[in-house]
Amino acid sequence: MLKPTPQALADAVNALYRIRAIEGPPDGEGNKTVWHQCALGAELVSTVNERRHVIRQELTLVRSYFTWSPQAGMATGVVLEDGPKAVANAGPVVQMDAALDKERLSEALAALAHYSGEDRYIRHLLRVMTLARDGLSADDEDSVTGASAPAPSAGMGRAAKRWLYAAAALAALGAAAAFVLR
Repeated sequence: MLKPTPQALADAVNALYRIRAIEGPPDGEGNKTVWHQCALGAELVSTVNERRHVIRQELTLVRSYFTWSPQAGMATGVVLEDGPKAVANAGPVVQMDAALDKERLSEALAALAHYSGEDRYIRHLLRVMTLARDGLSADDEDSVTGASAPAPSAGMGRAAKRWLYAAAALAALGAAAAFVLR
């Protein structure tokens, strides 16, 4: 498998934070999912509890995969499949590393290094990745969002949420295209 260049990783990160995040409705436990995705191979999925604290983050950056939770800390892996099997699985097929891959983490941090935006989810991810690189634990749950709004679709599964987010993103894209073509 070819290793992505540092520039390809940086381009994916830069495209990721230009995309407006899509926030899903709360599930049965009051947790909601916030999804950032770009066409250059970056996807960030953040789960936030009813107290507006990040309780899980997953980053797919081209072929690298990172997951963080306060209980488990940071873990790394490699994307094996992101085609039809991934669609059926509601996400990429990932092989997790036996231990934290410091090189993979450093490459992702280098791609994120120039981020100076205000997106709280990306800033949280950058913080927990930096702590993991330095051998420190980020076991606190940072509050990152504004007030949560109730939604009717509680209990929705992960696959259904991703389809909902994709549909919302396509609808927004269609509305923008219609506006531009007017």
